[in-house]
Amino acid sequence: AVASGEPAKRYAELWGQQQELADDLFGKARQAYGSGDREKGKELAARIVKECYASDKYRLAKGWIEKKP
Repeated sequence: AVASGEPAKRYAELWGQQQELADDLFGKARQAYGSGDREKGKELAARIVKECYASDKYRLAKGWIEKKP
């Protein structure tokens, strides 16, 4: 039980460190996509994937990179 608690604790720490940045980048990426600047949107989504992998925005950003032209 102790061993399984450590990964969860570490994940929670990473989430706490990364979530605010992910939220900010996600908002900017949505604005970029919404205004037609797909390149900027993809760039911001890629930053989320690279820098905010523990955030709740990771899967959405990864999906944007894979699906949006």
